[in-house]
Amino acid sequence: MKIADFSVDRPVTIVMIILGMLVLGLFSLHFLSIDLLPDITSPTISISASYPGAGPQEVEQDVTKVIEAGVGTVSSVQKIDSTSQTGSSQVRLQFAWGTNMDTALADVRARLDTIKRRLPDSVDTPTVSKFDTNMMPVMSVAISGQQDLASLKKLVDDTIQPAIERVDGVAAVSVMGGLNREFEVLVNPWRLQQYNISISQVSQTLQGENVDVAGGIMPWGHKNYVVRGLGKYEDIEQVRNIPIPVQGGVIHLSDLAEVKDTFARRDSYSLLNGRPTMSISVNKQSGANTVDVADRVKSELSRLQQQLPGDLTFALAFDQSVTTKNSVNDVARTTILGGGLAIIILLIFLRNLRTTVVIATAIPFAIITTFVLMYFNKMTLNMMSMGGLALGVGHMVDYSIVVLESIYRHRHAGFEPKEAAKKGTAEVGTAVIASAITVATVFLPMVFVTGMAGQLFKQFALTVAFSQLAALFVALTLIPLLCSRILGRVEQAGDGSRWWHKLFNKSGQWYDALDGKYRNLLVISLKKRVLVVSVAAAVTIGSLFLIPLIGTEFMPSQDSGQISVDVKMPIGTILADTGAVMTKLGEAAGQMPEVDTILTSVGGGRGAAGSSQTESGSMNIKLKPMGERNRSTDQVMEDLRGKFRNIPGATIRVSSSSGTNILSRGSSGRAIEVDIKGDDLDVLKNLAGQVSEIMKSVEGTRQVSNSMEVGRPELRLVFEREKVAQYGLTTAQVSQLLSMAGDGQVVSTVDAGGTAVDLRLMLSPEARSSTGALENLFITQGGVQVPLTQLARFEEGEGPNVINRTSQSRVAYVYSDYAGRDLGSIQKEIQAKVAQLPLPAGYVIQYSGQQQDMAESFSSLGMALSLALMLVYMVMAGQFESLLYPFCIMFSIPVSVTGVVLSLLVTGRAFSVPAFIGIIMMSGIVVNNAIVLVDYINTLKKRGLTRNEAIVQAGPVRLRPILMTALTTLFGLVPLALGLGEGAETQAPMATVVIGGLMISTFLTLVLIPVVYTLLDDLGGKITKRLRRRASKDVTGLTE
Repeated sequence: MKIADFSVDRPVTIVMIILGMLVLGLFSLHFLSIDLLPDITSPTISISASYPGAGPQEVEQDVTKVIEAGVGTVSSVQKIDSTSQTGSSQVRLQFAWGTNMDTALADVRARLDTIKRRLPDSVDTPTVSKFDTNMMPVMSVAISGQQDLASLKKLVDDTIQPAIERVDGVAAVSVMGGLNREFEVLVNPWRLQQYNISISQVSQTLQGENVDVAGGIMPWGHKNYVVRGLGKYEDIEQVRNIPIPVQGGVIHLSDLAEVKDTFARRDSYSLLNGRPTMSISVNKQSGANTVDVADRVKSELSRLQQQLPGDLTFALAFDQSVTTKNSVNDVARTTILGGGLAIIILLIFLRNLRTTVVIATAIPFAIITTFVLMYFNKMTLNMMSMGGLALGVGHMVDYSIVVLESIYRHRHAGFEPKEAAKKGTAEVGTAVIASAITVATVFLPMVFVTGMAGQLFKQFALTVAFSQLAALFVALTLIPLLCSRILGRVEQAGDGSRWWHKLFNKSGQWYDALDGKYRNLLVISLKKRVLVVSVAAAVTIGSLFLIPLIGTEFMPSQDSGQISVDVKMPIGTILADTGAVMTKLGEAAGQMPEVDTILTSVGGGRGAAGSSQTESGSMNIKLKPMGERNRSTDQVMEDLRGKFRNIPGATIRVSSSSGTNILSRGSSGRAIEVDIKGDDLDVLKNLAGQVSEIMKSVEGTRQVSNSMEVGRPELRLVFEREKVAQYGLTTAQVSQLLSMAGDGQVVSTVDAGGTAVDLRLMLSPEARSSTGALENLFITQGGVQVPLTQLARFEEGEGPNVINRTSQSRVAYVYSDYAGRDLGSIQKEIQAKVAQLPLPAGYVIQYSGQQQDMAESFSSLGMALSLALMLVYMVMAGQFESLLYPFCIMFSIPVSVTGVVLSLLVTGRAFSVPAFIGIIMMSGIVVNNAIVLVDYINTLKKRGLTRNEAIVQAGPVRLRPILMTALTTLFGLVPLALGLGEGAETQAPMATVVIGGLMISTFLTLVLIPVVYTLLDDLGGKITKRLRRRASKDVTGLTE
């Protein structure tokens, strides 16, 4: 082989090329960023529109349907979901994976421009945004100290938040908790009636008096003076003494209202381990590295802690960089451990430290060289890319083993080192190249895999493929070079008197015995060909009957150490009651030994149309590191579900904050989702309730809920429009009085001691204590006082919370998580039971969530596997110049199915997307042994041996390299299959499948492939004879 000859004859050139690639690889490694997962952006665009004062049905009819119709024809849109709620509309467009989202965003904006005139005048201009994983926080920091919450809030707003926002790579910092100082003007409506003025006059006075006026430049004498009118309030006393003109004189604001220096009403607050705190969430910029940003933020926090009061403490309630670094480091350690085990196997078989070192050079070179590809392809060091290296580390030495064994055999035959290196490499060169190309080829179809599986595993496929090609380069260049220089005297097994020489001698005796037994087995198998094929077929077919015993799931759950608890109380629950429940939950969770910190958020701030979300709460539970706890995240979650089960009135969801959870394309991100489509909301609500009960009856479902929640309690003001117009009023003027009875209005701000304090105008507590008190209010218009009861009436009711739509049809969602059982069997049982539910005409039920993601990924991976097998066949057909021999070699693949099934059953792992990727990879690996064996059989036949003689001689000769390559690959994968370390759960099914398939296929390859070779050779001979006879007849006919 010319490349081997060149390597042996030009050693300095090859060494320089190798060193150059290593230097480039190390430089590339220095510049590679670290992330948990590849950069995955779901092809989703969100459109939001505000329609103040409109109910969900009005929003749906006037806004949502108009937007859906306008953007529904945008190219590549696969699905449209929408949510209509009080005062707002949100429409979500899901595009095909691979869509250029910048172009799609421009198209959506263009379509919205054409429909603006069809929207109501009071609808704000819709905002359009792309989904970005950077929208999710990378850090949550709890801040506490001895100060009161108001002082702490001022410190965070004035110092800490701006400092963090200035950190390179930080996109936004959101603050939660604390108290906001506020001046409240509590107006007595009966005093307004007494002085015959309206609340709007008070509002106008507060705004008009609180201004500084610029009067321009006034020349006076020899100077120009800047003229300024200073009218802004500077303290609360000035607010109290504001003069208000009335009939017969002037009064002060204090005559009409009580002015208080207080704090704004809280819609939410935070607790750290049960104690009041403030929290900040940090979002990184798009493209910024998570670990780098987190490290810079922590450095800035350390600097701030030295400058700020000594009692101030920062606690990391959530830090994605820790999980990222631990996961990547654990995969790196697994790679090193796997490589070490592979080298030990080499040493046992080769019984020579010098030759073992020669082969071991392939591992670091292949890994370091792969970093060059990763850098130029803008990849990161993440669980997928590092997992590709870990999965392929044992296989990196396979090509070098085959080459070295051939060189070593030629050296034993008496050739000089250089000649042995050249001849040995030439003999197996084409087989080794074919083997490497088949491994790389099986991953080529991954570029056609769509969905999240394609996004996640493309970097994995690239690293595996490139590392194998790098290992091939080492096998064809560096190995011959080193062998020609290092393999001097040929040592015999057991040479020397040290203990390891004796150990090597015993292993050599064991192998010699195995060699003889294998030779005898080959002879018997060639005589019992039908029996061998029948046994292999029976075993393979029998394993197929075990497949239903294997569960299915989308992605394995990860032991992330982060748990999210989302709590929903009955709609309208006040903040204090929600807080009491959250405190109870926090106390229960805090008693668990695995829990490190608990950051609790009570209330959800403001929702649509300013509605307060005081009925919601959440907890972010950070567990102790894996080495300091005895239970996994899933086990802790299941325990928490049991502890939280009997909280009255609360809907509680416990979930893991793993990296792949946010990427599901279902409406909720939940594992199981049932979509019920129809027009009538009452019918949808009834059906959703029935489906919820069905799902609760299925074993393994957890936290079943549906989107048809109880409506929010409302106090409605129904206008008598004729009377409103008769008094020269508008509904807006009347509504203003009602708004003062609620949250009031911030009419201005006061610069109090350098801090801007809101000035809020609202009715006194007595005037808004009940519906009866509100009915006694008067509205003053043009000096005439009009009772509110003459203009409108109050009604108590319940408004719909939201109206969901999908594919331009109303929909009710029923959600569930799962535990203790595989997703596939749960989904199958749910579908069977729901199918028995009678549906009214016009109503349909569909399924989405992770089940949809799993089905799409399996379908796409199935096509990739089919294409990979086709490409593997084509590569081998080209190598052997035969259409039959590749069939012989590919018999290794179906028999390996037995190992796949048994490995998943024994380990209790479900069949998932990573397991499917493992099957694709295994398809490229298991044929390698057969390629090397068949290639050598053909070589011996060309040298004059009969077919059976060639098989009986080739089998034992290739036994050592086949066992070595198989065992180095297997032991290299063992650490990964054990799932050691954080994030290893994703790679473990891949390694398990490859180990199982390779174990069975290796054993069967050594016996079955030679037998199949003879059968196909006989078949080929018969076909050739028939063709020759037909050709002979044709020639005879022509001559006659």
